[in-house]
Amino acid sequence: MRKTKLKNDSFWQAGTLPFVALWAGSYAAAWMGVLPFIEWIEDISDFSPQIVSNIAIAFILFLTALLHVQIVERLLKHSMRRWMLYSIVGMLITFFTFRDSSMSGTDHTAMLVTSLSLLVPMPLIQTVWLWRRVKAAWLWPLASVVAAMVFVLPLRGGGGGDGLVILAALLHGIVQGGIMRYLWAQPKDTDKAKVDFAENQEMQHTEPGRLHLKFLGSRKLTEGIYVGAQRAAPRA
Repeated sequence: MRKTKLKNDSFWQAGTLPFVALWAGSYAAAWMGVLPFIEWIEDISDFSPQIVSNIAIAFILFLTALLHVQIVERLLKHSMRRWMLYSIVGMLITFFTFRDSSMSGTDHTAMLVTSLSLLVPMPLIQTVWLWRRVKAAWLWPLASVVAAMVFVLPLRGGGGGDGLVILAALLHGIVQGGIMRYLWAQPKDTDKAKVDFAENQEMQHTEPGRLHLKFLGSRKLTEGIYVGAQRAAPRA
């Protein structure tokens, strides 16, 4: 019988660095796309700052969540079904929690509030999804708070332009990506059971002939023993 081994059972394996790099890169790509996009919207429209902020929030959060689905499913081979549903709920909540300080002032507290109000609500909702699938899911919102605080570090003092925002996004993604990789290295037993069940179902479909032969062999053996006993029995 072919033995199957569960993949991704170790954090420090070959796929960890690419995973974290891609996770961080997804945030950098989102910010690289949204910054010129927002400038373009402000030039051609008279939208209020609140509407512009909501457009930026939707762009960043939706795009990164979508990229994260692809990263986990392709690199770690875990299903991310319904991840986007929880992410969209978190994104809608972010519309109400976001507090804009323009992310460029010298007031560190104001920037920290902006970062937390933008980057934490969605992971809080995603934790509900993770809770049934990985151990220590509580690390996800905690890591998101830490990542939001790290996001502010390159922006302290103001200035620096878009380059520092991209650097902040990369640092934020590295913290989050490392924790997400760690969480998927410890799936819950229910998740393992689903994998084992799927493999067993596949085995039953690919080896029906072997099971049938085993049944016929045991039946013939039983009939042989019965006939032999009848012949060996003394006649009356």
